Amino acid sequence: MKQNSCDPSARKRVEKNQTRVNIDRSFTAVAEECWNHQKETWTEDHANRVWTRLRDNTFPRIGQRPIDDLHPQDVIAIVRDVEERDVMGIAQRVLQDIRRVYRYGVQVGKLTHNPAIELTGILRGRKSSH
Repeated sequence: MKQNSCDPSARKRVEKNQTRVNIDRSFTAVAEECWNHQKETWTEDHANRVWTRLRDNTFPRIGQRPIDDLHPQDVIAIVRDVEERDVMGIAQRVLQDIRRVYRYGVQVGKLTHNPAIELTGILRGRKSSH
């Protein structure tokens, strides 16, 4: 029996499934998968620091967006925000964490390209005093 495309219950099922797919493909969902995959190789303290950096610096800006809808400019904006707080070491680690999540997304087939791969040199250098 064919289902009518105007059937409200069928439309709700499709919308619910699409919402689930979007949640599974959100940056936060992929980051959590990546973190769970990696955390067994890290000390508990390191794993907690990585998650805290992602949660505090990345999720508020791009966490709910689909990972395949993000662009290098989104990552640059996050890194610039951290740099504005004058914590260059954290900015470097945040960029590293984002790259790790993207790399994992490519490896598991949620992405075809890592948009953060070309961002080498994007961080501002520290002013040295001699």
